[in-house]
Amino acid sequence: MSAALGLSMALGAFALAATLVQHGGSGQPAVPAAGAALHPAVSVPAGNRLDLERASATSKAVAAKKAKAKAAKKRAAAKARKIVSYARTGIGRPYAYGGTSPRGWDCSGFVRWVHAKAGVKLPRIRQWTVMKRTSKPKPGDLVVQNGGTHVGIYTGHGQMISALSTSLGTRAHPVSWMPAKFYTLA
Repeated sequence: MSAALGLSMALGAFALAATLVQHGGSGQPAVPAAGAALHPAVSVPAGNRLDLERASATSKAVAAKKAKAKAAKKRAAAKARKIVSYARTGIGRPYAYGGTSPRGWDCSGFVRWVHAKAGVKLPRIRQWTVMKRTSKPKPGDLVVQNGGTHVGIYTGHGQMISALSTSLGTRAHPVSWMPAKFYTLA
């Protein structure tokens, strides 16, 4: 075994020496003599070519996956902007227990109406159960408060829009009015 190891080390040293001689010994390619070919033909063994092709295919797949994720993120951001925009149109509308339209809605009716306008189908109540909880809310995410009895739409900067009561109607207000949990579509 040690003889085989010695032989492979000797062959390795020989290959290194041959490389240094070929490249002028300095790690830089030697200057070719007048009339000599500038680039000697280099062939890649078949096994290495397959490795290069696999690596190329893998990097293309990774790039395609990144592009797909970037496009999905862009679509989600556009949908979130729509949700916040539609939520703003609800400000000032009346509160009506059990209501589901701009003529009068409760908090979950408001949230469902806004999402429907933005092309997102949600259940009538407990909309957050079909979403993913998040600790980093973004505009368009749901704000669930008061132990799950109140829901609104996060607009950013610690603010939300929700249908509060018959006396307050639908308005923008600080999330900090009540302890909150946040849920996102993504």
